[in-house]
Amino acid sequence: MVSRKRKKKSRVWIIPLLIIICIGAYFAMIYIEENSSSKRMADINAYFGVSGDKAAIIYNYNIEDFKAINREGAFYLPLEWVENSLNDKFYWSDKENLLIYTTPDEILYADTQSMSSDGKPQIIIDDGKAYVYIELVKTYTDISTLIYTDNGVNRIYVNDQWDPEKLSVISRDTKMRVSSSRKGDIVKDMVKDEDIIMVSDTRTDGNDAWIKVFTRDGYIGYVEKRRVSSDYKEEAKHSSFEKAKYTNISLEKPVILGWHQVTSAEANSGLSNLLERAGSLTVVSPTWFSLSDNEGNYTSLADAQYVNEAHARGVQVWALIDNLSDKVKSEVLFADSENRRKLIDSLIKDVNTYDIDGINIDFESFKEVAAKHYLQFIRELSVACRKEKIVLSVDVPNYASFNTFFKRDRLAEVVDYVINMGYDEHYAGDKTMGSVASYSFVKNGIADTLTQVPKEKLINAVPFYVRIWKQGENGLTSKALGIKAAKDWVDENAVNLVWDDSLGQYKGEILQSDGTAYIWMEEEKSMSLKIKLIKDADLAGVACWKLGLEPDDIWDVVNEIGN
Repeated sequence: MVSRKRKKKSRVWIIPLLIIICIGAYFAMIYIEENSSSKRMADINAYFGVSGDKAAIIYNYNIEDFKAINREGAFYLPLEWVENSLNDKFYWSDKENLLIYTTPDEILYADTQSMSSDGKPQIIIDDGKAYVYIELVKTYTDISTLIYTDNGVNRIYVNDQWDPEKLSVISRDTKMRVSSSRKGDIVKDMVKDEDIIMVSDTRTDGNDAWIKVFTRDGYIGYVEKRRVSSDYKEEAKHSSFEKAKYTNISLEKPVILGWHQVTSAEANSGLSNLLERAGSLTVVSPTWFSLSDNEGNYTSLADAQYVNEAHARGVQVWALIDNLSDKVKSEVLFADSENRRKLIDSLIKDVNTYDIDGINIDFESFKEVAAKHYLQFIRELSVACRKEKIVLSVDVPNYASFNTFFKRDRLAEVVDYVINMGYDEHYAGDKTMGSVASYSFVKNGIADTLTQVPKEKLINAVPFYVRIWKQGENGLTSKALGIKAAKDWVDENAVNLVWDDSLGQYKGEILQSDGTAYIWMEEEKSMSLKIKLIKDADLAGVACWKLGLEPDDIWDVVNEIGN
């Protein structure tokens, strides 16, 4: 028979054994961990993607594909990258090898012969690409920069974010790696109490948590979260950059603009009749100027007596210029600085000659490739208009995903008014029939445009016309009729109109000998809904295309803008 004392003694050894096993397992894990981690040092040049005089760009702590250049201690950023990432006012003309920067009050030019105040070239060309001196970029852009050149690795840290930074220290000797994994190569050894900036949220790799950090000696990479002190502090960042201030002209009252389509000199004489019907019109915009070629020339139907008559009635004149001629290729015209200058000089001369109050730019039909050059034209024109106290307005199509290249926010920065063309929802040649301007089309267009244009600069345009669609043997066709003529057509054809709440319009159809005709009607009730949208959004006003198409009663509705 075994005694109890002996059993108890045998159990005493179990606890020490378990302790030994646990300690062994712990050290085994460390051994496995250390031996499964990469011990290979990263090729730092390859990590940053540079060699020789090339310099890495680390933008907001992310390594960019674009590379800068170190030219005898002066650093140059690729202009394409500057324009796309930092400041699109740096406009580069490949055709002319010319850099143009537009401020509120002047247009600045630089080429490869231009020197900065410290004697460094402002522009260099390398492998056919343009690079701009970093100090010139900093003069006009709200950024902070840090430059490192140790160990032959050029790198520039560029930041344009001014949120507080999280400062901490390394809590235990560790490795910075190229990725959030122990298998990542080592960027550098890090020692206990080394200062870091935590630049990203935690990332996980299996059971491990990693943090992206930046060191004071100019390296960026990943360290394990457990090696970073949890006791961090936030440090505010301050910018001393003074942003350029743009002055703008405001009518200080709601704009009620009517476009007057002038196709001949004789048509100018019709102004008096139009103004008598137009109630409280504040601006008339005659279609006087039309581009005629790609060199900055245009035809003109401007008339001094017309302006005098408008002024006598307290109405401003904003002369419209269009690009509707088939001879005009906007991507060619606006890509040439001399052509832009010629066009601007001519417009300003005509405005002063005829005592015109403003210019309305109606360049709606151009390719996306022309957008950059068009924006530069508007910026340059705005400088001249600002100096001469000329009202500058631009027309843009109703907001849609396919026309965001108009860069409405950039236009709004420099012009006095942006006019959203709240019509042509369905247009001549459209493959589907429908309304010219349904309620939701207008509502969404205003709402979307307001995300980029301040309400005090936004004017919404409404149509004084409709389309009659016909589905017949020749397929789908349409013709435009003014509201007054459309009402006559409805009466003459005894069309039964039915109100559609979803569209905010009356609809009608009638069977005719050559097919079925359809109409989405514009009249006082539908117009009142559009005017209410404009008033509820507190926009700068309304614009109407075009004078002469409307019945007199429509002005009772439009004039509510001024009440």
